[in-house]
Amino acid sequence: MSFGQVVIHLAVNAGAQVIVMTRNKAQFKTLKKLGAFQAELEGPALSGRLAESGGVGAVLNLVGNSVLLDSSPLYSTTRGHS
Repeated sequence: MSFGQVVIHLAVNAGAQVIVMTRNKAQFKTLKKLGAFQAELEGPALSGRLAESGGVGAVLNLVGNSVLLDSSPLYSTTRGHS
């Protein structure tokens, strides 16, 4: 089991609705079995694709790529820790 999969388990067990990003659509089924509420393909305009979620309470980036920058508009300081 990868570190990212362990983090999904920890977040779900803590009561979070986890939205995961992956580069491989074939991983969606596995990620949802691990407890992810939603799986999305990593890529441009991620924040636009997730805008209907109403924001997120926190962002955890385990890769360090453009996903972190693109997801920052989704983060609502009223829903999580700033």
